Amino acid sequence: SHRITQAGFCVEVAATAERHDPWASEVVRLFTSVRFFGGSLSRARCRVYFVRCEECDPPEAFEDIEPGVVSALTDLGVELVGSERVHPIFPNANKLVMFDEPDDESWLVALDTDTVITGDLGNELRGDAIRARVVDWDPIGMAGQWGSLFDFFGLQVGPERLRTTISDSPTIDYFNSGVMFLPPGVSGQLVT
Repeated sequence: SHRITQAGFCVEVAATAERHDPWASEVVRLFTSVRFFGGSLSRARCRVYFVRCEECDPPEAFEDIEPGVVSALTDLGVELVGSERVHPIFPNANKLVMFDEPDDESWLVALDTDTVITGDLGNELRGDAIRARVVDWDPIGMAGQWGSLFDFFGLQVGPERLRTTISDSPTIDYFNSGVMFLPPGVSGQLVT
């Protein structure tokens, strides 16, 4: 069984993918990297949520996915799950299905398909807060637009500033949803 204990909890590594490229081939690279380079996460339960195929019978079937993708994921011990499409125009919203099955005993490592693991991330599984990667760049910018947005909603912009990972520019607590670590019992709270 691909479940490991990290600080007394099990771990699940999950991603959501469309049934065609680039997502299908990316998800194979993602889980290959988890299994071969993920250190303590290499033994974690791995699950990919493929958006359901309306033309397939049943819609949860995987016959429309390239056979090489299905066999590679199966060989890696990745569980394939059919999931509902959250939004027809914004495929990134489909990742919300990863949070639909609350698990009070497991960490959830939620990753985008275009991510590759190059080392052991087990040390990130600590504490009781959600951990996420800071954005690569800030498309809104600190030159007043964040302030206007927060003002519109009657909120205060906090004083803390982070640095974006590529442009190294200051930003608010603004994170990339493509790399998230959720402690046990938290994932189900995100979609309620």
